[in-house]
Amino acid sequence: MFKFGGHCNTGGAPAMKGMHNFGHGLGALLGQLDLTDEQLEKAAELKMEGLGKFMQGKSFMIGLFQQLGKEITREQIDKSKVKDIAKQAAAKKSEFIDSMADRILAFADVLTHEQRKKLRLAGIKCFLGLGTTPEME
Repeated sequence: MFKFGGHCNTGGAPAMKGMHNFGHGLGALLGQLDLTDEQLEKAAELKMEGLGKFMQGKSFMIGLFQQLGKEITREQIDKSKVKDIAKQAAAKKSEFIDSMADRILAFADVLTHEQRKKLRLAGIKCFLGLGTTPEME
């Protein structure tokens, strides 16, 4: 059986203990919502889509930083090329944020109104440190 994460502000890896890791925290909060199988499948689909887009964006950004490194180590720096690389990075970042907003809205559509209210309140409780696993009764 699929189970979401535990503590709302502790990451899974030892290096992340005590640090806010919102992906893990969201799992802890979602675990309290009694999601149906269909909701779980849709949430997993949205997460995988997001991870795929993140990895594509990360790869693109690494390529830009490699180009930037080449440009700034030339004897004569082409400032227009450097600015073009910066514009490409800003555009990719904006594209990613738009994509993330689309997935957040799609996920909100998966939840019922009552589940969204519980999730919001649980997130507030977690943020305020009012328990390791938010009570959502």
